Amino acid sequence: MKSLLVTTLLLCAGCRTISTREVSSTPTPSVRVGTRARAWDVFSDGVRLGLVVLFEDGRRAPDSIYVVRNAWHQDLGLIDTLGRAYRYLPHHEEPAWVGSGTIAAGAQRIFGSSGECELIEVSECETGPLPGSMAAPARADHAGEPAQPAQPSDAPPSDGGLPQSR
Repeated sequence: MKSLLVTTLLLCAGCRTISTREVSSTPTPSVRVGTRARAWDVFSDGVRLGLVVLFEDGRRAPDSIYVVRNAWHQDLGLIDTLGRAYRYLPHHEEPAWVGSGTIAAGAQRIFGSSGECELIEVSECETGPLPGSMAAPARADHAGEPAQPAQPSDAPPSDGGLPQSR
Protein backbone atom coordinates (compact mmCIF):
# COMPACT_ATOMS: atom_id res chain seq x y z
CA MET A 1 0.00 0.00 0.00
CA LYS A 2 2.81 2.34 0.91
CA SER A 3 4.63 1.63 -2.35
CA LEU A 4 1.44 2.21 -4.34
CA LEU A 5 1.02 5.64 -2.71
CA VAL A 6 4.67 6.59 -3.43
CA THR A 7 4.37 5.42 -7.05
CA THR A 8 1.17 7.43 -7.55
CA LEU A 9 2.77 10.59 -6.10
CA LEU A 10 5.82 10.20 -8.34
CA LEU A 11 3.68 9.74 -11.46
CA CYS A 12 1.50 12.76 -10.65
CA ALA A 13 4.49 14.98 -9.87
CA GLY A 14 6.22 14.08 -13.14
CA CYS A 15 3.39 15.05 -15.53
CA ARG A 16 3.23 18.66 -16.75
CA THR A 17 1.13 20.25 -19.44
CA ILE A 18 1.99 23.60 -21.04
CA SER A 19 -0.48 25.43 -23.25
CA THR A 20 0.37 28.52 -25.28
CA ARG A 21 -2.21 30.98 -26.61
CA GLU A 22 -2.06 34.23 -28.43
CA VAL A 23 -2.95 37.01 -26.00
CA SER A 24 -3.94 39.74 -28.46
CA SER A 25 -6.95 39.38 -30.71
CA THR A 26 -5.68 42.03 -33.17
CA PRO A 27 -3.88 40.77 -36.26
CA THR A 28 -0.17 41.35 -36.74
CA PRO A 29 0.39 44.68 -38.53
CA SER A 30 1.72 44.61 -42.07
CA VAL A 31 4.57 46.80 -43.25
CA ARG A 32 3.95 49.01 -46.30
CA VAL A 33 6.63 51.05 -48.03
CA GLY A 34 5.88 54.44 -49.55
CA THR A 35 7.89 56.29 -52.13
CA ARG A 36 8.81 59.95 -52.10
CA ALA A 37 6.37 61.81 -54.34
CA ARG A 38 6.73 65.55 -53.64
CA ALA A 39 8.59 67.94 -51.33
CA TRP A 40 8.07 71.51 -50.09
CA ASP A 41 10.40 73.97 -48.36
CA VAL A 42 8.81 75.49 -45.24
CA PHE A 43 9.34 79.20 -44.61
CA SER A 44 8.15 81.30 -41.68
CA ASP A 45 8.82 85.06 -41.59
CA GLY A 46 11.34 84.68 -44.43
CA VAL A 47 13.39 82.00 -42.60
CA ARG A 48 13.63 78.45 -43.95
CA LEU A 49 12.64 76.07 -41.16
CA GLY A 50 12.92 72.79 -43.05
CA LEU A 51 10.83 70.78 -45.45
CA VAL A 52 7.76 68.60 -45.78
CA VAL A 53 8.06 65.40 -47.83
CA LEU A 54 5.06 63.45 -49.14
CA PHE A 55 5.42 59.67 -49.16
CA GLU A 56 2.75 57.79 -51.13
CA ASP A 57 1.77 54.16 -51.35
CA GLY A 58 0.84 53.73 -55.02
CA ARG A 59 -1.93 51.28 -54.25
CA ARG A 60 -3.63 53.11 -51.37
CA ALA A 61 -4.01 56.90 -51.31
CA PRO A 62 -5.21 57.01 -47.65
CA ASP A 63 -1.86 55.53 -46.57
CA SER A 64 0.08 58.61 -47.70
CA ILE A 65 1.89 60.62 -45.03
CA TYR A 66 3.69 63.95 -44.91
CA VAL A 67 6.99 63.80 -43.01
CA VAL A 68 8.16 67.11 -41.51
CA ARG A 69 11.95 67.48 -41.44
CA ASN A 70 14.32 70.16 -40.22
CA ALA A 71 17.02 71.75 -42.40
CA TRP A 72 19.35 68.77 -41.74
CA HIS A 73 16.72 66.25 -42.95
CA GLN A 74 16.00 64.93 -39.45
CA ASP A 75 12.39 63.80 -39.01
CA LEU A 76 10.55 65.99 -36.49
CA GLY A 77 7.03 64.70 -36.99
CA LEU A 78 4.38 63.59 -39.44
CA ILE A 79 1.00 64.62 -40.78
CA ASP A 80 -1.48 62.00 -41.96
CA THR A 81 -3.98 62.35 -44.80
CA LEU A 82 -6.69 63.42 -42.33
CA GLY A 83 -4.62 66.47 -41.33
CA ARG A 84 -3.60 65.20 -37.87
CA ALA A 85 -0.12 66.46 -36.95
CA TYR A 86 2.15 64.49 -34.62
CA ARG A 87 5.52 65.65 -33.22
CA TYR A 88 8.20 63.13 -32.25
CA LEU A 89 9.35 63.49 -28.64
CA PRO A 90 12.78 62.44 -27.36
CA HIS A 91 12.78 59.17 -25.38
CA HIS A 92 9.12 58.41 -26.23
CA GLU A 93 7.92 55.55 -28.41
CA GLU A 94 4.80 57.32 -29.69
CA PRO A 95 4.62 60.85 -31.15
CA ALA A 96 2.45 63.50 -29.48
CA TRP A 97 -0.61 64.91 -31.25
CA VAL A 98 -0.14 68.69 -31.69
CA GLY A 99 -3.24 69.57 -33.69
CA SER A 100 -5.27 69.08 -36.84
CA GLY A 101 -5.78 71.17 -39.95
CA THR A 102 -3.91 71.91 -43.15
CA ILE A 103 -0.41 70.71 -43.98
CA ALA A 104 0.96 74.24 -43.40
CA ALA A 105 -0.76 74.49 -40.01
CA GLY A 106 0.56 71.06 -39.01
CA ALA A 107 4.10 72.01 -40.03
CA GLN A 108 3.79 75.25 -38.03
CA ARG A 109 2.77 73.31 -34.91
CA ILE A 110 5.49 70.68 -35.38
CA PHE A 111 8.20 73.35 -35.84
CA GLY A 112 6.75 75.40 -32.98
CA SER A 113 6.79 78.53 -35.11
CA SER A 114 4.92 81.62 -33.93
CA GLY A 115 4.35 82.93 -37.48
CA GLU A 116 2.40 81.33 -40.31
CA CYS A 117 4.26 78.79 -42.44
CA GLU A 118 4.45 79.01 -46.23
CA LEU A 119 5.09 75.89 -48.32
CA ILE A 120 7.01 76.25 -51.60
CA GLU A 121 7.23 73.12 -53.74
CA VAL A 122 10.72 72.03 -54.77
CA SER A 123 11.93 69.39 -57.19
CA GLU A 124 14.54 66.75 -56.38
CA CYS A 125 17.11 68.48 -58.59
CA GLU A 126 16.80 71.59 -56.35
CA THR A 127 17.08 69.72 -53.05
CA GLY A 128 19.56 67.12 -54.26
CA PRO A 129 19.28 63.49 -53.25
CA LEU A 130 17.88 63.09 -49.77
CA PRO A 131 19.67 60.97 -47.16
CA GLY A 132 19.01 57.31 -47.79
CA SER A 133 18.54 57.73 -51.53
CA MET A 134 21.06 57.02 -54.26
CA ALA A 135 23.65 59.76 -54.65
CA ALA A 136 24.08 61.41 -58.03
CA PRO A 137 27.07 60.15 -60.01
CA ALA A 138 30.25 62.24 -59.86
CA ARG A 139 30.65 64.83 -62.61
CA ALA A 140 33.25 63.99 -65.19
CA ASP A 141 35.83 66.40 -66.60
CA HIS A 142 36.06 67.06 -70.30
CA ALA A 143 38.82 64.39 -70.48
CA GLY A 144 36.31 61.72 -69.42
CA GLU A 145 37.80 61.11 -65.96
CA PRO A 146 36.01 61.80 -62.68
CA ALA A 147 36.70 65.17 -61.11
CA GLN A 148 39.51 65.10 -58.55
CA PRO A 149 39.34 67.07 -55.30
CA ALA A 150 41.33 70.30 -55.32
CA GLN A 151 43.34 69.17 -52.31
CA PRO A 152 44.17 65.66 -51.04
CA SER A 153 42.36 64.69 -47.84
CA ASP A 154 45.63 64.32 -45.88
CA ALA A 155 47.03 67.72 -46.89
CA PRO A 156 47.05 70.44 -44.20
CA PRO A 157 44.35 73.09 -44.57
CA SER A 158 45.35 76.22 -46.44
CA ASP A 159 44.00 78.54 -43.74
CA GLY A 160 46.90 77.73 -41.42
CA GLY A 161 44.91 75.43 -39.10
CA LEU A 162 46.47 72.56 -37.22
CA PRO A 163 46.88 69.27 -39.14
CA GLN A 164 45.24 66.12 -37.79
CA SER A 165 47.42 63.80 -35.71
CA ARG A 166 48.25 60.45 -37.29
